[in-house]
Amino acid sequence: RYHSLKVGKDSAMDEASLLPYTPHHDVAPPQRSEWWNVCFILFAELVGTGVLALPFTLAQVGLIAGVAIIFASFVLSVASGLLLWRLHALHPDEALTYGALARCVMRGTAGSGIVQSIVSTLQYVAFFGNMAINLLLIVSSLRMVLGPDQTLACYSIAAAVLLPLAQIRTLHGVSWAGLGSSLAIATVLAVVLGECYVRSARATRTAAVPSPFEQFSAAAAAIFAFGGQGLFMETMAEMRDARDFKRALLITSSAILCIYLLSSVTIFDAFGDAVPPNAMEVLPGGPARKVAAAAMAFHVAVSYLLANAVIGRAIHLKLDAEGANDWGARGRLCWLGITSAAMALCAAVVALIPNLSQLMGLVGALSTAPLSFGFPAFFFIVASRRAGSALGAAEVLGLWAMVALTVVLVTLGLAANAAMLF
Repeated sequence: RYHSLKVGKDSAMDEASLLPYTPHHDVAPPQRSEWWNVCFILFAELVGTGVLALPFTLAQVGLIAGVAIIFASFVLSVASGLLLWRLHALHPDEALTYGALARCVMRGTAGSGIVQSIVSTLQYVAFFGNMAINLLLIVSSLRMVLGPDQTLACYSIAAAVLLPLAQIRTLHGVSWAGLGSSLAIATVLAVVLGECYVRSARATRTAAVPSPFEQFSAAAAAIFAFGGQGLFMETMAEMRDARDFKRALLITSSAILCIYLLSSVTIFDAFGDAVPPNAMEVLPGGPARKVAAAAMAFHVAVSYLLANAVIGRAIHLKLDAEGANDWGARGRLCWLGITSAAMALCAAVVALIPNLSQLMGLVGALSTAPLSFGFPAFFFIVASRRAGSALGAAEVLGLWAMVALTVVLVTLGLAANAAMLF
């Protein structure tokens, strides 16, 4: 079944929660995505630069513990995604964004507007921050190709490539670039894994014991390597049949788990405790490193485009809701202005904030866990109670465990990142 929660005449939900939402109603995007398009989107969103940090996780926490954390993160991610999928089924015409889902679930309760504002703020601040970080990573990758003294040229190339591509206004449109992104990250991993068979650094293994904060940061990198739930509602909103999201989620997540385990264990086996925080650093200077850097630049560019599509549409709906689905001159000009301003602001943030990566660590610690685990579990608990749907003891325990895990991750994440920043 698509979902187990039902809303009917005998529902325990109050009348206010059953009324259709009318003020400032979101405009539905074109629904063209099939499940395979969603696979490309999810792969591009979930497999970020974090895949190159997983071998370092194994070095920090140990092989067995690291593999266990990766597998547990996979289970948590799939469970969270299925919760959002089931929640979307309750409000398929309204839950077009994460914030809209919060509005639907909490409608008629005290503080529902505050909850929606918190969810939307965390989502959009995180997405914009990711755009800025992605721009920085693209430039850094291009500098590895062109040379460290070519910063201005790298920014120019990044802008010249990104701005035209940023005119793709839907996740469905970006999904085809997501296919290229999958090939790009495969290229990076192939080059790094090839290096593992060429040489090994086991002779230089270090015996230094990582601090608890360092171990937590490494473990969190593995947990958040499956993050991306902040994009799920917008992805389902563009599907022809959102029931197929489950298939795409299971296929993509399973493939990502295999890739993560194969790459992280292989790299760790080759370099042991000497593996660097970014596995690309094992590559010596030369053509292989430049190929990997160019492929990584393309992969990160697609991540930028995914965030750009979400942020751009949100702004477009605020500025000109009637033109959000206008594919003529009016809609295109508005979108060009939005994407140009967003890119300029990202460039300004990168240039003006020297510790941007550390600052975004704080933002990520505050937003990633709630969006990935906490909110899906909490919203499902609320929706179940309001629909009068009884949950099993094991399911209730699992849902509250996800909420508790969120609190722990946010608390320790803020402490760890604040310590590094200040």
